[in-house]
Amino acid sequence: MPALSANLVASIDRHPERITLRCDDLQSVFAELGAGPGDRVAALPGDRTRRRVCGPACELSGGRFRPSARPQSCPGLTEAASPGRSRGPLHLARCAAELTIRRGDACQAIELLRRAGELSDRPRRREQLLASAAFVALQAAQLDEAERLLADAGLGGGASASALLISSFISLYRYGDVTATHRRLVERLQSADDLDGETLTRMVNLLLAVSMFAADPALWQITDGLVDSLADRLGELSVIYRDAWADAARRGRTVTQRLKEQLDRLAELEPWDVMRVALAGYYVDLIDDFRSVLVPLADREIEGGAATIALATLALVAAYQLASGQWAEAVDTSQRGVALCSQHHYELFGYQLRGYLGVISACRGDVVRARELAAQVRVWAEPRRVGFLTGAVAQIAILCSFAEGDYESAYLQATAITAPGEFPPLALHATRTLFDLVEAAVHTDRLNEARRHVRAAKRLQFADAPPRLAIATGAAEALCASDERAPALFEKVLGHPAVASFPFEHARIRLAYGMRLRRLRRYRNARVVLRAAAEIFAGLGAEPWTQRARNELRAAGTAVRHSAAVGPAPLTAQERLVAELAAKGLSNKEIAARLCLSPRTVGAHLYRLFPKLGVTNRAGLHDALDAIHAAPDQI
Repeated sequence: MPALSANLVASIDRHPERITLRCDDLQSVFAELGAGPGDRVAALPGDRTRRRVCGPACELSGGRFRPSARPQSCPGLTEAASPGRSRGPLHLARCAAELTIRRGDACQAIELLRRAGELSDRPRRREQLLASAAFVALQAAQLDEAERLLADAGLGGGASASALLISSFISLYRYGDVTATHRRLVERLQSADDLDGETLTRMVNLLLAVSMFAADPALWQITDGLVDSLADRLGELSVIYRDAWADAARRGRTVTQRLKEQLDRLAELEPWDVMRVALAGYYVDLIDDFRSVLVPLADREIEGGAATIALATLALVAAYQLASGQWAEAVDTSQRGVALCSQHHYELFGYQLRGYLGVISACRGDVVRARELAAQVRVWAEPRRVGFLTGAVAQIAILCSFAEGDYESAYLQATAITAPGEFPPLALHATRTLFDLVEAAVHTDRLNEARRHVRAAKRLQFADAPPRLAIATGAAEALCASDERAPALFEKVLGHPAVASFPFEHARIRLAYGMRLRRLRRYRNARVVLRAAAEIFAGLGAEPWTQRARNELRAAGTAVRHSAAVGPAPLTAQERLVAELAAKGLSNKEIAARLCLSPRTVGAHLYRLFPKLGVTNRAGLHDALDAIHAAPDQI
């Protein structure tokens, strides 16, 4: 929906629990819409505008409408109306619906828009309001209701832009039909002169989502050109989405600053744009800046009925948790999302989440389960040409091969995605598997191919790309460098400020570095590096890599202690963080706020980690953690 009109501007910076709206006709708006005392209407986002206007007043207390007995002056809240500029009750109803959406009550917003549409005596305005109600119904996974609303507006025929938008939305998220959906949207957008700005933006944003899931460079190229041709009619957010989702490797440097500028505007955005902005942040490794809003957003939208936004947000949260080493949480999030997908028949998100579960299973060494999940995703995604998901299948296959120590198979699978030395534009998975291809090439004595791949990455300036790709590029260069240059290159990449944000990649780099140091007979240094790698792998639960690091430690002269024999069992990465914060005296609530978890989840972590550390209460945590860090030559 468009930005808030100047006719309805409010602030709750100081008194969010009690809001007074001032505006001519506002009481008549709620009367026409059938809102009575105590009905939930909207919560207003903060705004720094400070203007005082006299006139009739209504109150929103805790998000509920109540007529005010008398106008009141509230310095923290204003209605920027002025004589002769009011656009009428239906316009204000539209604004009320927009505010309700931002609160997370999609069902109430649908009803507000529907009633406003029914009350309008202007056919064009009625169509716009009912089309907006249908669009919100899509976000609430009320697909049948969306189609009914379009029919009521006389837009149910396939020729209308609104009907195309809704049918395309359903085709993508319910059925995964990326190819035909892309074609239909492109054909309509190539003749977009008659589209209003709101419909145009919605259609372009949907086309971007279709292109992302198709992950086909040819389709992305068409989308790319179309967005460029429409850029002067689109808002800055759509262009940010395009640049981040399409090719963050090449465009990430420009996206990062533009995204940072959006952080202060999150409260002004509708839920689907908050999710899209955060997704752009994920692609350029700024997701930490958004994580505090993601889980509350998903929970709120589930409660408020916007299942589509909730599912998209859960998928993004799971991806972040996977990348950041919170694998137990990623499993919980993914399983929660799969259940919600089954409830609402959203197949695309369901298979996306199964793909994440497959990646985690492969990293943990459960290759049977990983391949079972990969097969489920492949059978659904390949006939539909959903490249985003078939790429996930390929990633699972590569990780399973690495888990089994089959580097030849890993190399063949990685080069099936892209040839050594090639990073085609708009090809997501070519950059995602950069380090995998180089590591497999080095282990199979294909040093020339490995170096060709690294030279191409450096030529494209991937070392200056978003952190995850920059780290992979530096690690790949170190992996295939000469013995004289490799140690300094490894130290450089391990000194990257973001390397610890990606624990699995971090540990893999340390393992490769430790193996090189051992080969150079620098055993003392090798033990330090390998011990750190083994600890990270063990904390993650990446059993095959843990065993590999321990084998290297043994070869470097360290006595390896298996967790099943003596001493405390290894903690997961999340348990380690919880234990360290609890040892510092933080409460469950404080730890939850720090790690963006619920206090209940923190309590569950403590319940599991106490017996692992051999303690019965928080008082023993400090000494137990010190004991783990103090063992110099054992792991």
